[in-house]
Amino acid sequence: FMPVLSPNEHQFGVKVANVFHGNFSKKIPTIHAIVLLFDSATGEPRAMLDGENITAVRTGAASGLASDLLARKDAQTLAIFGAGIQGRAQFEGVHAVRNIQTCLLFDTNRNQAESLADDLSSRFECDFRVAESDRELRKAEIICTATNSFEPVFSDTSLGSGVHINAIGAYTREMSEVPPATVARSKIIVDQRDACLTEAGDLIKPIKSGLLTDQNIHAELGEIVENKTEGRLNEKEITLFKSVGNAIQDLVCANYIFETAVAKNLGTTINL
Repeated sequence: FMPVLSPNEHQFGVKVANVFHGNFSKKIPTIHAIVLLFDSATGEPRAMLDGENITAVRTGAASGLASDLLARKDAQTLAIFGAGIQGRAQFEGVHAVRNIQTCLLFDTNRNQAESLADDLSSRFECDFRVAESDRELRKAEIICTATNSFEPVFSDTSLGSGVHINAIGAYTREMSEVPPATVARSKIIVDQRDACLTEAGDLIKPIKSGLLTDQNIHAELGEIVENKTEGRLNEKEITLFKSVGNAIQDLVCANYIFETAVAKNLGTTINL
């Protein structure tokens, strides 16, 4: 349940999301969500939108922004863990800001990884490969983790120098995708400090084990956007963007879709 208010835009909204991990075995999405938009001056409902796709788009966009600010400028090899809707959006976000020539796809379901490779190959000029082992990660200059894993999805020793990581899948205290040793030696950037320290197992677990403290969080992504602090300093440091989701991103994305639909006479009008 993620309520959000934007007074300047005279709008508020709420995303309601259900997470059912057992859906994986049923071959249906783990997350189902809707986004509701309201006029903040009158309280009138304005729109109801598909929250799953909005979540994927805004999360992919955030990873694209983080990659633009933190990844090496010459990065051409991307690795993605998780071949679902989020994995697709992660590629699209990173591809928008870097000249990605090779994309390594990792998934416990090889058929799903192959399906995503086929889909993306039809739309992008890039060499998509279904990876066999995390040993292939040494080639990757950007890594995106978009899974529901409760354990790290790669080993710390498999990383190459100067890699940038977008970790967007572990959104509860119990989950984790990135090895604690990797987190401890990375420059950590988050979408929201308080939310990540409350919800992100990728940070909470290393803090509990004494590998780092909350003071190891270098900055929020917005602070780098506003030039309040620096991002990457050299070609060798590992940068880690940890995201658990930001409701204002849902509102901005949903509002853009709504206004575009109104302008193009799309969607379905319902009289309440």
